Amino acid sequence: EHGNVRVIDTDKCIGCKRCIQMCPQRPHRTVWNPFINKSTKCDLCIDAPYWSKKGGPGGEPACVTGCPAKALKLVSKTPSQEDTRGYDVDLAPPAPAMPLGAKKPAS
Repeated sequence: EHGNVRVIDTDKCIGCKRCIQMCPQRPHRTVWNPFINKSTKCDLCIDAPYWSKKGGPGGEPACVTGCPAKALKLVSKTPSQEDTRGYDVDLAPPAPAMPLGAKKPAS
């Protein structure tokens, strides 16, 4: 039996954004990474009944059934800290901060 924690395998993701289109949540729960053009995380709709009409309660969520690359799966436990792909957001390096009191250069 599957669980209710969604994990995205970014190696399988083809960047079609179907999971985003299928997500019934507004705003959607899937995080799109524009640097690699792939979905990298789902906001883990834990215990939420967001099922596709075909699956119904106890079925598969719409994002899982709609993924043509089968890059999404449901697991019963949150991934361990050692296995965080598809669970954590890979953040871009922060932009350098301007010193306090500095003024923006004129263009």
